Amino acid sequence: TLIHLPYSDLSILEVAAQILNVDTYQDTANTFVFPLISSNFLAIYAEVGNFVNLLKLVLSKIIRKNLINELIATLE
Repeated sequence: TLIHLPYSDLSILEVAAQILNVDTYQDTANTFVFPLISSNFLAIYAEVGNFVNLLKLVLSKIIRKNLINELIATLE
């Protein structure tokens, strides 16, 4: 199934949570919890398309600066 991307902030957070397989997420002022990224991670991204722009959007919307390095390390 393709994931459609509406442009409201809440929808962006919901989509990002699905893509990153986030078990718990709150508003942008709070900490996000990232479990291990599922084996479906790349398959989901392939279906969404526009990988780079979507990743930038996700990072800018939901990841606090102190978590970006942790996420990058997880992806590597």
